[in-house]
Amino acid sequence: RVRSSAASDVYKRQVYIRAETDATDINTNEGKLNLFNQKYEKDMRPIEEGCQCPACRHYSRAYIRHLLKAKEMLGMRLCVLHNLYFYNTMMEEIRDALDAGNFASYKEEKLYRMGQSSIKNV
Repeated sequence: RVRSSAASDVYKRQVYIRAETDATDINTNEGKLNLFNQKYEKDMRPIEEGCQCPACRHYSRAYIRHLLKAKEMLGMRLCVLHNLYFYNTMMEEIRDALDAGNFASYKEEKLYRMGQSSIKNV
């Protein structure tokens, strides 16, 4: 448990740095989302259904897309906020899977969902 905790702390630091530099590269459980695509112009859904981050609870894909296209800082901040929430939630899931002894199956399922789903139809 100590080893996984230390490893997750190092990973978290790298994730925070990446989340801030790749602000418009939005991560979801179904893959990456590019809100610059025109198909999100009128999409009133949150970035990710079921996500409890403030960005998903209060703003739509269309509004965040508008902010990004207008180069408003709030757009990037909302994307970073979602990405950090996503990574923190994933780290919790990883710790739980390690504790339960089923990390291999968790990893396989997570990678499958993120890699196989292109989110194009979402």
